[in-house]
Amino acid sequence: MIEGAPADLSVTTLDPRDPAQAQAADDYVLAHADSTPFHRPAWLRAVEEATGNRALLLAAVEPSGRIRGLLPLHHMKSALFGQALVSSGFAVDGGILADDGRGLALLAQAARDSARARGDLSIELRGGPAPGGDWDLREGQHLGFSRPLASDEEAELLAIPRKHRAELRKALANPALRYEVGRDRRHLRDHYRVYATSVRNLGTPVFPARLFRAVLERFGADADILIVREGKRAVSAVLTLYHRGRAMPYWGGGIGDARRLRSNELLYFRLMGHARARGMELFVYGPDDMSIEQGRVTALVRPARVQRVKDAPGLFDAPVRLDLAKDVAVILMRQDPPFDMSYITACHLLEEIADETLVVNDPAGVRSSPEKIFPLMYPDLMPPTLVSRDLSVIEAFRAEHKDIIIKPLYGHGGAGVFRLKQDDSNFDSLTELFFSRSREPVMVQAFLPAVSEGDKRIILIDGKAAGALNRRPKEGQVRSNLVVGGTAEETDMSDADMRICEAIGPELKRRGLVLTGIDVIGGLLTEVNVTSPTGVQAIKKLSGIDIAADFWNVVQDKLASR
Repeated sequence: MIEGAPADLSVTTLDPRDPAQAQAADDYVLAHADSTPFHRPAWLRAVEEATGNRALLLAAVEPSGRIRGLLPLHHMKSALFGQALVSSGFAVDGGILADDGRGLALLAQAARDSARARGDLSIELRGGPAPGGDWDLREGQHLGFSRPLASDEEAELLAIPRKHRAELRKALANPALRYEVGRDRRHLRDHYRVYATSVRNLGTPVFPARLFRAVLERFGADADILIVREGKRAVSAVLTLYHRGRAMPYWGGGIGDARRLRSNELLYFRLMGHARARGMELFVYGPDDMSIEQGRVTALVRPARVQRVKDAPGLFDAPVRLDLAKDVAVILMRQDPPFDMSYITACHLLEEIADETLVVNDPAGVRSSPEKIFPLMYPDLMPPTLVSRDLSVIEAFRAEHKDIIIKPLYGHGGAGVFRLKQDDSNFDSLTELFFSRSREPVMVQAFLPAVSEGDKRIILIDGKAAGALNRRPKEGQVRSNLVVGGTAEETDMSDADMRICEAIGPELKRRGLVLTGIDVIGGLLTEVNVTSPTGVQAIKKLSGIDIAADFWNVVQDKLASR
């Protein structure tokens, strides 16, 4: 205990590397109204790991162990500026955080003692309350601005001065400019190139790339990168920290063409939309949880939080009942087949509230676009295909094409898919099995030998190709679905692939099918999945393309335009 300190309060040193101590400190920071991202143990650890500047976390605590104040410090060592205790290193804020004057005074004195023990170092507190006494106050070295987010995109535009608004509208109308949000190596690389170029032009020091990487790793979902691209070239970029409902664009900039393109203006406008989207809550429910009474559609939903933890991807709270027309902004209709009456009923119910709530994909479009029926609109893009229950017609098709594939019309995941060669004696038994279990017809296609090289899954966003992966089947198998053992491989889209996307894309968009996946074998279309297109995570892992971010960007635009 510091001499002269109140009996109910003392200062201790917490170890930000210890999970329990770090969590206790983080809980305090996140609950404190005056805290910043730079008070968090995540920032202390990131700076220490990336630069070698030792982290020190002082805490004012009660005898019970309850934290009543924090002071995050870095022992900064620089060949140019010497040594100092800084709160916090590489930050613009992060001074003393305390519940009252007692904790403030104790932490200020503890910082003095720590500086003295390290060789009479100077102390720099960046932000927070002034300790008083002989501490020097320097003003005007950092300026920060903040304002609340507008309710929607149009309101955000109107909040911008007229002259700047006109410039922004030019950027919004430029078809060559697009934006994306992500956290992978590709985003880090492109962001750093833009940041470094911008900082060098200003003549100020460039921070090391490993610092940015460490911050993203330590902050997890509370930090990301937004990039504006002209074609494939990154022209503006920013790394943003999210803290207590606030978005803090921290490290960013633009290349020389940014002013001409007005990409910086577009960058921060899109960041505002992204920040609004991050404020959404997530609820999960199924068709069995939905009800309609007197025109009111409700659902018993589970509040959910998503995490990247094996075998535990979601955390759920107690169920609550919501009015889907009044309480929900966006509904993502995502359900694995079978395409049955439960599915159809869910489409009808969601169609009832589509005028009040944005439903993606559009329920009427989903209902009219079963994955094996929709492609039949484009026979010139498909392999030879038959849909029938007439055994004589199926036999004639087999006689013509010799080697065929038979699959359930409303199956999923490769289940029930069979290959029958010309001399296969199981034809009668298999067709009997199909027709005894269902009144539905079957789909029969000429076998494509190219399937041994893989079945390509292409994801389209609002009718435009967004990314692809190749699914290679096991040796000797014809089913390439990842769920039955297929292997995901990075791939590019061929001219034939793009021709298919360009042919069907406008119809997908017309039907309100925002997120879709198509299957292509040897340049021929086999299926169009409008309900639960898989492959998004595999594509990101293999190629760095963040389709999820692209999808939610489109959703945000649609919300803003309603």
